[in-house]
Amino acid sequence: MRRARRMRHTARAARHAVVIAICLAITPGCSLLGAFSASPKEAVQEPQLRTVRTETAVVRQIEEPIQVTADVLSSVQFDIEPAVSGTVETLYRKLGDEVKAGDPIARLVSEELEMALDQAQAAVAQARDALQSARQELSVRRQELAADLRRMERELDERQRRHNKLLNDYDSGLATKADVERSAAELDAFRQDLELARKRMQSLNDSDRIRDLESRLSDATRTLQHRNEEMEKLTIRAKVGGIITQLSLIEGMMVRADVPVGRIEQVNPVRIVALLNEEGANYAKGKTELNYVLPGGEERGQAPVSFLSTIPDPEKNAYVLELTVPNDDGRLKPGMKVAVELSEAAELTALAVPQYAVLEEGSRRFVYVIEDGVARKREVMTGRSTPSYYEVLSGLSEGEQVAITGISALKDGERVVVEGSGKEERTN
Repeated sequence: MRRARRMRHTARAARHAVVIAICLAITPGCSLLGAFSASPKEAVQEPQLRTVRTETAVVRQIEEPIQVTADVLSSVQFDIEPAVSGTVETLYRKLGDEVKAGDPIARLVSEELEMALDQAQAAVAQARDALQSARQELSVRRQELAADLRRMERELDERQRRHNKLLNDYDSGLATKADVERSAAELDAFRQDLELARKRMQSLNDSDRIRDLESRLSDATRTLQHRNEEMEKLTIRAKVGGIITQLSLIEGMMVRADVPVGRIEQVNPVRIVALLNEEGANYAKGKTELNYVLPGGEERGQAPVSFLSTIPDPEKNAYVLELTVPNDDGRLKPGMKVAVELSEAAELTALAVPQYAVLEEGSRRFVYVIEDGVARKREVMTGRSTPSYYEVLSGLSEGEQVAITGISALKDGERVVVEGSGKEERTN
């Protein structure tokens, strides 16, 4: 019975061997010999690495410069006004001339002022002559009175000496008391006459007539000075330096005092004035300097902000922006149009990556950063955009490499080969 079981087992094994042989025979290119003779390198295949292209995250321009058109205006405008009325005799300047403060523009003539000047000069001459004559008369009178005073003072001394002798004679019995009293009365009377003479001398020194004549001369002199100043006003002068932008004077024409006949505009510095909407005002707010561009775009400059209104001008319905620009070379002319750049370079640029490098998952956005041949999935926050790029607000640093191809198939942590790195052949 055991023998029978061994025979059945042997027959089953033989059948299995036949089946295996048949299977190997019908499989093209397969043989047991080949299977057992294959090398280990061929038997274990390494996984092929994905090749990706990358781009460096850099700071680039995201927005175009925000510009507004502005007007070039003179910094100061002064009307040319004659100070007195008259007739234009001579023109020294013409329309468009540059003038300095105090330069003559025109000369007027006025018969009325010339007549008044002549009268003032005559009044001064008369007052001066009258004062001189009075002073001469006073000098003579003073000399005469001084001589009388000297004579009376000598006579007083002589009278005093005689009176003293008479007193001695009275003591000696040679003169009577009546003689002494008469001498004393005469001496007192003479002293009074001398005192009156001295007062007359003092009154000559304080002569009312001289004071009146001096006052008259002073008044006439002030009047003459005023007339001379009026004559000086016949020359129309520039109040400030600048360019004559209006002038309506013609030789021979009549002009009236304080009626404008022209205008001077100061063009160094000049003002650049722009009207802004609320968005533009927000860009300009807080800035101390802004750039401006001349027509053609080839010339540009920078100027300080001198004024920015905090509320819109009710008449213009806009915010008013003013720049003050030095204009030594005169290239900026009143009436020109220039462009003012409200945005700065830092506001226009940002760290950016291509839009096709960004993977969107719902409301979240990711990029694959390639670090040492490994793709790292990283969430980023984006901001402004151009047709090709997204601004990166966070999650990425300048100079990092981001994958720009095959990102939908990449996985976080997957090893990759960067195209152009020289490793492609070794991985194929």
